[in-house]
Amino acid sequence: MDGRQLTGDQISEWLKTPGVRTFRYKANLPGLYFLTVFSLLLAALATWLVFRSGLSLTIHKIGFAILAGSAAFFIWLVARWALFSGRNYVGISDTEFMFGSGSSAKVLPLTSINEHTVDITKMQVGKYTSVFPIRVGDISEDLHLVGPFANLDHLPIFLETMLQRLIPGGIPDDADSD
Repeated sequence: MDGRQLTGDQISEWLKTPGVRTFRYKANLPGLYFLTVFSLLLAALATWLVFRSGLSLTIHKIGFAILAGSAAFFIWLVARWALFSGRNYVGISDTEFMFGSGSSAKVLPLTSINEHTVDITKMQVGKYTSVFPIRVGDISEDLHLVGPFANLDHLPIFLETMLQRLIPGGIPDDADSD
């Protein structure tokens, strides 16, 4: 019951199939902008420290290393999540489930998504991060759903579609009357 690999034009053709719903990632732009400005401030402080002290004492060198290292880390974090939100995607058709990054995607039969292949108890990864853990055959993937820097767009629609696969017998009709 393993899936198949799609590349390039195969992905475009799959996405053009009637009935396919696509889900993209949306970057948390205010958070990424804040980190960018904060890292620039740290880099400016590190530069100021170099010119002011000449890094003559060990404490100056340690301070510079902390400021410059923190600035580099935050810039890396911004770049990572900006690229992630631009490259990754998810798609659902009437019969298949696709997830990919860039020009490479995996497609699984929708029937393989069930309570045995998705462990919903492992969806919460951190305090603010959740994933969709899929374990089908040799495919083991934690699809990012929600996090501080990027979220799956139209998440309620995605979760409704997936929960219908995970709850034996589907979601009861009176579920939204509560």
